[in-house]
Amino acid sequence: MAAVSNASTGKIYLNISQLNRKLHALIGQPPGQLIRSIPKLRERAADLLQQGAGNVAEICYQVGFSDQANFTNSFKKQFGAAPREFRSEVERQRTNKTQEAS
Repeated sequence: MAAVSNASTGKIYLNISQLNRKLHALIGQPPGQLIRSIPKLRERAADLLQQGAGNVAEICYQVGFSDQANFTNSFKKQFGAAPREFRSEVERQRTNKTQEAS
């Protein structure tokens, strides 16, 4: 079955197989694999934030997000804090450990 478009609504109708093939062609991997990789991208971002490997915008783009607002919302859902808050907490903990060791 070919994709059907409705000119009056501007919608294109695809069955699931067609959608999967088109997404695979666009992103170079099956859609399910992309969805499973997103938490790993956020974990990598958290590691980079802990290391101080750049500002939030740089890290956002480095891990593959093209929209910083989307990255921030996604990060907050996984870690319970926005990236800046996460970094501040890591720095606060690092400072406390340094002071305790002195």
